[in-house]
Amino acid sequence: MIEALGSMGPEAKPAITVLAKVLVEDADFALRRSAAFVLGEIGPEARSAAEALGKALKDKDASLRYDAAQSLAVIGPDAKAALPALIGALDEEDVEVFKKVVYTLGEMGPSADPAAAALAKTLANEDEDVRKAVTYALAAIGPGARPAVPALLKALHDQVPSVRLGTAYAMGELGANHPRTLTALIAAIKDPDDDVREEIVFAIGEIGSDTKPVLDALQKALQDSSPVVREAAQEALEKLQDDDDDDRVTKKKATAKPP
Repeated sequence: MIEALGSMGPEAKPAITVLAKVLVEDADFALRRSAAFVLGEIGPEARSAAEALGKALKDKDASLRYDAAQSLAVIGPDAKAALPALIGALDEEDVEVFKKVVYTLGEMGPSADPAAAALAKTLANEDEDVRKAVTYALAAIGPGARPAVPALLKALHDQVPSVRLGTAYAMGELGANHPRTLTALIAAIKDPDDDVREEIVFAIGEIGSDTKPVLDALQKALQDSSPVVREAAQEALEKLQDDDDDDRVTKKKATAKPP
């Protein structure tokens, strides 16, 4: 019966209340897991079941916890009611469930900004895939994840290139105005990995201004051995110039005398 609802997708919306009750109260594990799965198949319309799915993150069975997290990821930003449970699940011992929880927080986007500080602590996780997933979750949260900046500054020196790349991307998406951010990015522009240097240059272009240290760093990047880095530096310089021109126009309009 419950499995059949999964093929209905959003059309199974009238069953959400019953499914949530089964998920939380039924003693039959198979039924509980099916309920978690079907709620995900219903999609964002299942937002009213977010709290029940959050409770399922404490189930003794890892496969059910995984399915609950996945369904919350599908619900996305509307799964706010499960946010405390998701933050609590960041101490999850099962690696696959843990990565799914991190992914889910990223899928919630800015709605998950209260999780930023807790996510930042997991950047020290020994699993490189976890660390990489965390950087992209923080990037998806955006400016609200700025409490994670100190941890991201450390992650910029991670031994794994993909983690460093994700870190640079996150710093650009955060628009991180932490006093050490630009300094750290400019220093990291010497990274040995081409893709990481490219992302660092993009990040500088996103959060920098036309100050001498920024312009000097980007000018040097124009001479980089990698064509993708040189192209990124050119784009960053053009963006900064456009931003500067826009600021001048705005100031001119603000100070213009009425006719």
